[in-house]
Amino acid sequence: SELTDDEILQTVPVLRNDNPQMFWISNQYSYTVTPGKTSVQLFSWIAPEEAEQMREELWTAVGNILDGMNQEADVFNQELYLYRSLAESCEFDNAAAENTAYWKAYTAYGAICGGDVVCEGYSRGMQLLLSCVGIPCRLVDGTAGGDRHMWNLVLLDGEWYHLDAAWSDYEVAPGYEYFN
Repeated sequence: SELTDDEILQTVPVLRNDNPQMFWISNQYSYTVTPGKTSVQLFSWIAPEEAEQMREELWTAVGNILDGMNQEADVFNQELYLYRSLAESCEFDNAAAENTAYWKAYTAYGAICGGDVVCEGYSRGMQLLLSCVGIPCRLVDGTAGGDRHMWNLVLLDGEWYHLDAAWSDYEVAPGYEYFN
C-alpha cells in the first residue's frame, strides 16, 4: 500500500531502532510512491562484503560476552554483567560526538567490537546484548543539558528502568549512578 511521507519518516527510524544488529544501514534513504505501492531504498555505510565481515565479528564478540555470563543468574544480574561487559569493550569518543562521519561510534558494532563510541553506540550495544538474553529494552532519544542524547529503558520484573551506559562509563571503573 501507499505510505504517507509521515509514515515513511516514522518507519525507517523504527526499523533502525528495533534492529541494532543492522548497524551498516545509514540514516539516509530514498523512496518512491506508485499507485498502490511504496518502495523505500535504504543506503549502507559500507559495501556488502565488508558488512558481512563486520556482522560476523559482531556476532562472535556477542557470543564471547554471552559465553562468560552465568545463564542461571536472575535478570538483574544478567543486565549487570552485560553492562559491565559493554563498559569494558568500549570508550566514549568526544571527537565522534562532534562528527557523524565516525559512523561506527553510533552503532552496536562500535560498542561491542571494542571501538570508541558515543551515547547512541552504548545504547544500541546494550539493546542488542539485552535482547540476546530476552530482556526487553528500548532506545530513548532525547536531550540532556541541551544536547541530543540516547539511553535505554529496560524492563525488569515488570518495571521499566532507565539505563545510561554512556554516562555511567565516564569513570575508570563503570559507575552506577545512571544504572537503573
